[in-house]
Amino acid sequence: MTLFYTRRPRRFNHRLIYSDERQTRLKKMEEQAKRDIHEPHAHEHLRGAFSKSVKHLHDKKEKAGNAVPAMRPFTGFTVIAALLLIVYWLLTGRLI
Repeated sequence: MTLFYTRRPRRFNHRLIYSDERQTRLKKMEEQAKRDIHEPHAHEHLRGAFSKSVKHLHDKKEKAGNAVPAMRPFTGFTVIAALLLIVYWLLTGRLI
């Protein structure tokens, strides 16, 4: 059997005993978070970052600024004009 199958040596896997990579990564993450907290305008780069990636929030933001404010003055004007016509009709008994 040794003619056809030669054994390969086991791979070398050296783990350090006195240092923990997970702990060093956690410490780096903590330091980065502390720096971000103490930075004066750190939260400004996050504002709107999530609403752009979520479709329904993006659509809602677009719809909020489109046609609704432009229609309100026109709607108010027509309601007032209709009320004035009704009052005129009630007082005089005839239409224009």
